[in-house]
Amino acid sequence: MRRVVLFFALMLMLTACSGFPLPGAPAQPAPTNPPPQIAPTATLQVVRSLPPLITPTQPQSPEATTPESSPESSAPAPSPTPAFVLQAGSPAYLPAFTHPEAGCAWVGIAGQVFNSAGLPQDNIVVVVKGLFNGKAVDALALSGLAKAYGAGGYEIQVGTASATTSEALTIQLLNDKFEPLSPVYPVQTFDDCQKNLILMNFQSTENQFWLYLPAILNETSEAP
Repeated sequence: MRRVVLFFALMLMLTACSGFPLPGAPAQPAPTNPPPQIAPTATLQVVRSLPPLITPTQPQSPEATTPESSPESSAPAPSPTPAFVLQAGSPAYLPAFTHPEAGCAWVGIAGQVFNSAGLPQDNIVVVVKGLFNGKAVDALALSGLAKAYGAGGYEIQVGTASATTSEALTIQLLNDKFEPLSPVYPVQTFDDCQKNLILMNFQSTENQFWLYLPAILNETSEAP
């Protein structure tokens, strides 16, 4: 009897240690362990720096491109043909006969202007510029006002004492808009009282080679 009691006691101890239910005892649900909590790890975000976008250059249109200057385009424009030139025999040097009271104390340039028909031309601007005896000269005259030299005459005084100069003075004809009508001509002067008046006549380039021939009437060509 004692052995039976010891046997059952031993079985109870084993059952309690092993966790197995006794015979006839209700089954206990096995405890479930909760799943281990995994702490969230920080996600590293790698940001790549992209190179700046390059805006494509728009090709220039053919109209926008500037062509290289060619030798023909860079060459200066030819000068227009002058309307007046110096008449043959100009300049001529004389005493200042139009100012006898001044004697040698008058030095100037004078003359006439002739048009394409060979007739005196009025209202042509004559300009003389430069230096004379250390003084600046910038004088204007109008053809047709100096009647002492004939129709279409002009006159410009440049000083009060004769002096020798070479290309210190220039003369040119202009229209009423001050546009050039002739080349710029240098004027030479002399330290000579007998050469104080410098005569310079101008004529149109259209009549400088004209020849005036008499008209010949052929009587046989007339109708009877």
